Amino acid sequence: MGLLNDVSQVQPAAYPGVRPTLPFRTWYWALVPLLTIVAYFTAVRVGFLKDDLQFLADARNYGFDLGRLVSQDAQLHYGLFYRPVGTVLTWRLGWQLWGANPFPYHLESVLIHAANALLVGLWLAQASGRRALGWLAGALFGVWPLHTEAVAWLSAQWDALAVLFGMLSLLLFTRWWRAPTPRRVVYLASLALYLLALYTKESMLPFIAMFAITAWYAGGGFSRRSFRRLGLALLPFFMALLGVLALRFAFWGQVGGYQWARSDFGEFLWDRLIEAVRLLVAPLNPAVVGAAAVQVTGVLTSLLLLAGLVFYGRQERRLLAMSGLWVLAALVPALNLRVSLVDMHNNRFLYLASIGFCMGVAALIYSAATSLTTLPMRRAAMAAIGVLILACIALTWAHLRPWHTLTVMVDELDRTMLSLVPPRRGGGAVWYVENRPFFYKGAPGVGLFFGYTRGESGGDVPDVVAVEDAPGAIKEVAAQQHDAFAMRFAPVTDPHFRLDYLTGITNETAPPTLSGPDNNLLVWDFTDCGQGALSRWKAANAEATCVPGDGLRLLPQSGNPQLLGPEVAIQPEAAAGPAIRLRAGVRYIGGAGGPAVQRWYWADGVEGGGFGSAQSRSMYAREDGGFHVYWTFLQASEVRGELRRLRFDPGQAVEVKWLAADAVP
Repeated sequence: MGLLNDVSQVQPAAYPGVRPTLPFRTWYWALVPLLTIVAYFTAVRVGFLKDDLQFLADARNYGFDLGRLVSQDAQLHYGLFYRPVGTVLTWRLGWQLWGANPFPYHLESVLIHAANALLVGLWLAQASGRRALGWLAGALFGVWPLHTEAVAWLSAQWDALAVLFGMLSLLLFTRWWRAPTPRRVVYLASLALYLLALYTKESMLPFIAMFAITAWYAGGGFSRRSFRRLGLALLPFFMALLGVLALRFAFWGQVGGYQWARSDFGEFLWDRLIEAVRLLVAPLNPAVVGAAAVQVTGVLTSLLLLAGLVFYGRQERRLLAMSGLWVLAALVPALNLRVSLVDMHNNRFLYLASIGFCMGVAALIYSAATSLTTLPMRRAAMAAIGVLILACIALTWAHLRPWHTLTVMVDELDRTMLSLVPPRRGGGAVWYVENRPFFYKGAPGVGLFFGYTRGESGGDVPDVVAVEDAPGAIKEVAAQQHDAFAMRFAPVTDPHFRLDYLTGITNETAPPTLSGPDNNLLVWDFTDCGQGALSRWKAANAEATCVPGDGLRLLPQSGNPQLLGPEVAIQPEAAAGPAIRLRAGVRYIGGAGGPAVQRWYWADGVEGGGFGSAQSRSMYAREDGGFHVYWTFLQASEVRGELRRLRFDPGQAVEVKWLAADAVP
């Protein structure tokens, strides 16, 4: 309340060259966070996505072991990022308070962004002496539809958190700078908050420029005395900045950041700057609203901004200069971190710069409104501002919809994978994945952190390896000593991540068991050498003997050894992914001068359907003398109605413990 009261008492007369302001009441400030919450509240429906899964796992595994955040081990877990304050507040403390419930994490993000919008408004009101102008800048920043990542993605929460500390620091510094009798406690609080911002995210490294820009604007320029005062005031801030840089160089020999970021600025600086300004001017996601809407909005907004600069640019030149310097100071160091023009992915990199842009837009709108002389015209201007804010809110809702859709898709994928391949503990796992589900209309999917939810279900978290050809990775699967799977995702053309290929090998030996009354699982167990399985499966081209405990031994005689299965009736479900699961517990006992290749054949419900290469699936076998389970998954389209008979060709001499088939639940 102290800051609100302080800002509410600002008088335009104390600021040289400032014209009378629009009528303003203190309670109007409450509307800024309220509008922001309305715009971004649907972000609470988003779950844990992509990097969130790693940070959540680290929080679960390490708790409040803060020593890992200030040691060289930090690099092992966070690469070249050093964000201890953000890590502790978002993840370590969040895990202790909320566990694996995403709702409170996302509610925090929305409230942090709402606080940032309020701070932007209060700071500009303090710096300019125009409360209505500050209110408008804060409201625009709060509802601007360019902040989906900073608000909806928990791994980007430290962008908003860093700005929270930075804006608090800047607000206190501005208050201290303009005070007739500066108070040391205000200055020290500003310095402490600046330190928190620096240790929250490296994007705040150039933020020190904002203090100088603000001092220049709020003071009406620089005299020799004020310039010397600013240098002394910012000296501790520079020392704090140098301390952070020294720490980073001591750990990693560089400032740190994204390893894929380019450093040849001369090759792309201007192009990236133009791209960033384009996104600020027309903050629309083409993947959501269409490319035509982006073009039309960009043209209209550009014309309005040009008109505003022509008519009101001169009288607002100092504020517009501060706005432009703010945008440049925030943008230039991050121009090697590209924001996608196709779907606005990485728009978190524009979070800080958008404060300066919204400030400039607010200045032009404010000047246009105050230039109107009649009450009806002013009311029309207020209505137009209201329409702009409502349009931004509606657009933000549209931008956030794919994030919720993606959450549903990821949850569905997690459930599907846990059903297809039950979690196991103690052996490790590798997944070779083609066309990993990285993004959906700009929202981040799972990517390299695919399979992390298996840790919460008591299983090993797999190492995910990107491949260009999943069927071709079967040799790598066979060469592994751990559980290994090769899988391919179909292109995302609807709100589903659809697996269209899945094959794997695991080290378990026990046959599957029924998991529920509706389970259609068929298991043929050969280990007891009873007549049940042996009477149903007939060996061909092989000498077949049963070894109690080991199962059916097949030794090739003439041609390819085969096991011909009984009549079955497995009806695949119409699922967006694998529909039938075939498993074989097998040990290879003799080589044939080359890698072993096994193959399943099936006959389906199509008239005249029989065993043929079109109705078959092969994979390499693991020839290490041990029993392994070989997993083969079939799509409903491959089965064509109903699976009626099976044939298993091991390819070489083997012992078959058991075979199993079921429709995927």
